[in-house]
Amino acid sequence: MADLTIRRASIVEGEGHRSFAVAKLTHRRIPEALPLIRATWSNVDLETWRNFAKAFTRGSETSSGALALIDASRALSGILVYRVEPDLDGWLIFSVPLFSAVDMHNSSAAAGALLEAAIARAHEIGCRRLHIRLRPEQAAMVRSIAALGMSNVAGVYGLALGARAAPN
Repeated sequence: MADLTIRRASIVEGEGHRSFAVAKLTHRRIPEALPLIRATWSNVDLETWRNFAKAFTRGSETSSGALALIDASRALSGILVYRVEPDLDGWLIFSVPLFSAVDMHNSSAAAGALLEAAIARAHEIGCRRLHIRLRPEQAAMVRSIAALGMSNVAGVYGLALGARAAPN
């Protein structure tokens, strides 16, 4: 994935021009990403975030991984984690259960650049579909990615499962 570390996503917005780099999220930068994660999951602690990220960053990068969006000041502006899943029609799905972008300029530039990174990585792996799961707390992100051409193609229905007692 060395080519992703040098790819630049340039977004022209109004009068300004914003540039972002995309890189593999390294274990060293996992703690640095916690404020981005807390923008959506306010109660997540570092250990929980670290364990979650490691579940996606060990093993083959063609089956799962994590990407960091880095702005011109070298600050993290976005994170996505992905897993490649097969579909019954024989295609591969680039499935993104965590997609978080925060832009200090309150614009959609970071979300657009992170979406571009997801599309590029999905193409590199050979995926034919991209699915991004967003939480209800991410209503602004839903609007941003919808404005960038994404549409709601499948519902995700949830049920909280409590701990089960061990069988006797």
